[in-house]
Amino acid sequence: MEKKLNLDSQAYEQIEKIIPVNLKLVQELNTGAHDGDEVRKVVSQITNETIDPSTEIRLPFYTDFGRNLHFGKNNFINGGVMFTDLGGIYLGDNVLIGPKVTVASVNHRIEPSQRHSNSGSCDW
Repeated sequence: MEKKLNLDSQAYEQIEKIIPVNLKLVQELNTGAHDGDEVRKVVSQITNETIDPSTEIRLPFYTDFGRNLHFGKNNFINGGVMFTDLGGIYLGDNVLIGPKVTVASVNHRIEPSQRHSNSGSCDW
């Protein structure tokens, strides 16, 4: 397992650069027709780890970050699953996740003005 992320570090600044890239990959994945190999290839790009061929991921697939999401072998991820993985999610071998499940492991800066580099506003 990785060490806890220092939220004031340059590593956290890298997160803010990775998120828009991965969100685009997620959008492209969910708006096209893909076979299992193509899905694993795109999810491998999102996670920056090779997804084992024994793992099946059904679409739509969602993640808010992707780089802290780790898959074991022989996993089945049903459609509509959301991984909120900034805090880290590790799926071992032989994991089955049903449709529309949310798996959340959140980690972010506490101070709202520090959460987004382009906005000091708390207006939602």
